Amino acid sequence: MKTIFKKHLVTFLCVLVSSLVTIGCHEKEEYVEIDPDFIFKPDSLKMQGQYIITAPKLPFDQDFYNNSRNYYQKADTMLTFKGYREKMSYEQKKSEGWCLLDWRIKSISVITLVDYDSSHPEGSSLNDLLGIKYWYKFTEVEKPLSSLKYGELMLGDYYPYHNQWSPKQSLYLFFLNQDKPWLESASYEVHIEDAFGRTTVLKQ
Repeated sequence: MKTIFKKHLVTFLCVLVSSLVTIGCHEKEEYVEIDPDFIFKPDSLKMQGQYIITAPKLPFDQDFYNNSRNYYQKADTMLTFKGYREKMSYEQKKSEGWCLLDWRIKSISVITLVDYDSSHPEGSSLNDLLGIKYWYKFTEVEKPLSSLKYGELMLGDYYPYHNQWSPKQSLYLFFLNQDKPWLESASYEVHIEDAFGRTTVLKQ
């Protein structure tokens, strides 16, 4: 009986400690379920350092929004964010205005315009050296460019009510080997192909 009691006591204490840790982790957070206000097409792309950015204020296209929602509903993609976020006042939530960018990217290639090294002469891809980061549903996502496939970079966070560009609504390129400095200006270009039939070439 004592052995059984000890086992139950240990189990109870483990559950209690786990609950207290969970409560402590979410002390400054709250559970929310949020639908994006709108969905935008990421137009007017340009390079800003290692960032691929859109215009801070994209025009709203009702037809694109409707088509985008229908597309993801048919794909059985949950657009609603469900989880813990930092506690915010009503005014903060109202002014944040969480929306989504429908990137729907098929491929990204970073092409060197100079002889980068013996394995990467002028005109070759640097994808095997690079990764990409972006934000989706308030979480940073990181992927190596060499293995990026269609369907992996579809939606990203966007805040159209902010007056300034934010890194949390952009794509960020980086070397997988963090010791390498970023590429010099005019030494590379980025080719982006999306599912809307567009191929965009960006230069720093």
